Amino acid sequence: MEDKRVEKTKALIKNTFLELSKTSDIEKITVKAICDHANIHRGTFYYHYLDVFDLAEKLEISAAKRVAEAILTHYNFDGETSDLLENLFLCLKDYPKDTSLLFGNLKGNSSGKGLDYLYNTLKEASLPHWRAKSHITEEQLDIIFNHTMYSIFHLLKLWESKTVRMEEKDFRDLYNNIITHGIYSYIYK
Repeated sequence: MEDKRVEKTKALIKNTFLELSKTSDIEKITVKAICDHANIHRGTFYYHYLDVFDLAEKLEISAAKRVAEAILTHYNFDGETSDLLENLFLCLKDYPKDTSLLFGNLKGNSSGKGLDYLYNTLKEASLPHWRAKSHITEEQLDIIFNHTMYSIFHLLKLWESKTVRMEEKDFRDLYNNIITHGIYSYIYK
């Protein structure tokens, strides 16, 4: 466990970075800007991080770990896709800064390592459940899981960016119907 002062300093750096990332691309955020806004010395920043990209990557991975833990532990995820979407929506509310790092407000390119961590953790938790209920090959399961997760991730990015104008319940119902019944039967039936 880290010293309280270190935790407070890292939280200050994180919050300052998140605030700056709402209006600037990551590539345009400087260590100097973070330090000036947080009222800390550059040496303090460099003691914890190599540069802004290292900070962003560490924040993403840390956020992904908290979101994954919440899904797997606090929300009792049992491997079902609809539960996963519901759990991710709970995380949007319960862990807004973490989900923002993963799905939302950051401008510019993120490292993607946080989403990779989340993807792999959820895959490890889901595929045994899927295997037990399915008779398709491992390769087919992997393809379906990949498609499903990246669809969910993309939808959450849309939701976080506020480009979706429907109610949350309608949004989740639409997604669950597509997953449950398929695009063809949902649209053309």
